[in-house]
Amino acid sequence: MYADSDQPIADQWMYHAVADTVLANSLLRSLPEVDADRVGVMGISWGGIITSTVMGIDNRFAFAIPTYGCGSLSDAGNQYGRALGDNPIYQQVWDPMVRMDKASMPSLW
Repeated sequence: MYADSDQPIADQWMYHAVADTVLANSLLRSLPEVDADRVGVMGISWGGIITSTVMGIDNRFAFAIPTYGCGSLSDAGNQYGRALGDNPIYQQVWDPMVRMDKASMPSLW
């Protein structure tokens, strides 16, 4: 998990997961049969973490539903805390809490 933190940000897996989610939103919103004002984002488990990260980056989503995904994993008293507690890239770049204050859409947790 975040084993590529020593790589440039644009080469990291999480960068591409977040960027692809933003790109998917752009694609869906461009389709004439899609009501762009009703496109939301939802993810389960690691998808929930991606959802929690994206909702603070792309404010075009109408809603967000992160399921089993949250921020502050580096503080958890489990394998995530052990893996991420000493990972400043996760804590400063990828932790959803870094941008949660920018999330403006309704969210179901």
